[in-house]
Amino acid sequence: MAFSKKFRLVSAGAAYNLNVGFVPDSVTVWNATKWASDGTKVMFFWHKGMTAAYALSEIADDTGINRAIETSNGFTEYSSSTVTDNSRAITGITAANPGVVTITGSIGATANASGAWVGIDNVVAGGKPFGDSVIFDDVGGMTQLNDLRSPVRIKAWVSATTFSLDLDTSSYTAFSAGTSRNQVINVSTPITNTGFKGITLGSTVMGSNADVLYVECRLSDEYKSLSA
Repeated sequence: MAFSKKFRLVSAGAAYNLNVGFVPDSVTVWNATKWASDGTKVMFFWHKGMTAAYALSEIADDTGINRAIETSNGFTEYSSSTVTDNSRAITGITAANPGVVTITGSIGATANASGAWVGIDNVVAGGKPFGDSVIFDDVGGMTQLNDLRSPVRIKAWVSATTFSLDLDTSSYTAFSAGTSRNQVINVSTPITNTGFKGITLGSTVMGSNADVLYVECRLSDEYKSLSA
């Protein structure tokens, strides 16, 4: 299915990442502010397959329209993606009551941190209503954790990379890194994919500060790169 999206954009005089929702295969930009300004680039074109940062431009002129090929500060495909990681590698677990887990990578141990792994003792007003729960995968030495039939709640933060469990591990065998995967997974944290897809409008396309631009981005049903 083909898509087309149109935008009105007030320039800040610098390159801009336009979140379209898809990476377009063609883009047209009109500079409404400079439309009748002689000797000024007022219209820009881009088509998928062009070199990154290139653009085709049209220049307002007394006697007609001049055209140019921009080789910098034109259009560039933009696609970003960040996947929420809800697992960490374990570097240590104490055989104690409660058991304490040390991991690689922060769990955001502050009450309002985005994506924080929260313990039942850390629940605060306006935050998560309950503590997060974790499961264990291929833990070396302390293999009892691998056999648990239900998730274990985090009890409290010890540090940004250490937390206690709502679990007595004092009778468990000693943790051993060995060749095991040693993963702890927060099953209360959903895996999400964030970021955006669109087009970078270079500084040449964006024009001057406060210029009003009209942008049309299109995605066709089919795109083929053909040779002669």
